[in-house]
Amino acid sequence: MVATVTSKSEAAPPLATVYRAPDGSICHAWCGRPLQFQGYRGGIELDFYCQRCLEHVTVPECILSRVPRVVTRPPAAARD
Repeated sequence: MVATVTSKSEAAPPLATVYRAPDGSICHAWCGRPLQFQGYRGGIELDFYCQRCLEHVTVPECILSRVPRVVTRPPAAARD
């Protein structure tokens, strides 16, 4: 098995699990609802919980600056 190394010039993959609402809160991309912060895990990951989906969401702390800010609710969030 050969490992591939990603160069810094390559674009980082888009985040599909969470987005940042206009008020700054982190929201679940699937349902569009704000996530509840649960705490840190291992000092490198942030744990969130979606009360609507009853789903645990882990976000690496290093990608917080990449979480996209959206003005309107994403289309995938319309799945109610």
